[in-house]
Amino acid sequence: VASFSPAKGFTETFQKLPSTYTISYGDPQAPIHVVEYFSFSCPQCLDLLKKEFPHVQEKYINPGKVYWSFHPDPADLLTLQAMICLESLSEGDKQLLLEETARHLKPHSLVKGCFLLQEIMKGLGKPLPDLYDLKWIEKTQAFQKAYTYLSQKEVPSDLPTVEINGKVYKEFPSLKVIDQILIGLQNSTIERR
Repeated sequence: VASFSPAKGFTETFQKLPSTYTISYGDPQAPIHVVEYFSFSCPQCLDLLKKEFPHVQEKYINPGKVYWSFHPDPADLLTLQAMICLESLSEGDKQLLLEETARHLKPHSLVKGCFLLQEIMKGLGKPLPDLYDLKWIEKTQAFQKAYTYLSQKEVPSDLPTVEINGKVYKEFPSLKVIDQILIGLQNSTIERR
C-alpha cells in the first residue's frame, strides 16, 4: 500500500469559507470527512467531478463512510459567481448547481459559464440577472468572503486538493489515491477498536 503524507504547512492553518459556500454530500456523522478544494476554471476539477466523484459517492458516501464537501477556491470570476449563487440555495439545490455546472461547462469556453449559472438559477426559481456586473459582484458578501479567504497565506493553491480528517494531502486526488487513503484510514480506525 502506498504511503501518503500531508502537505507541509497544512494542518488547519487557514480559515475555510463558511458552509454557505460549500456543497456537501453524505452524513456529517460519518467517521471520515473529506474537503475537496476546487474551481470551475480548473479542467482537472471538472474532470474529477464528472468521471470519478460518482464512484466515490457510490463506494464511500452513500454507505455512510465519508462526508464529502466541495470547497470553492474563488480565485477566478466564475467560481466567485458560483459562490454568489450558493448563498441562496438549499443543500440539494447546491448539489444540483454543482453537478449541472460541471456537466455542461466546457473548460475552453468558461465565458459561457456565467450564462450557465444564470440558467440554472432561473430554473431553480432564484434568478440572478446581475451576475455579469462586476461592480455589483464587488458589493456582495461572497466577494468579501472570497477576498478574506484568498488573503490567507496557507490556502491550497494546487487544484484540486483534498483534505481528509483535517490533513491536506499533496497527492493529486485521483480515484486511486482517494481509495488508498480512505482504505488506510478505515483500516486504522478498525485497528484502534
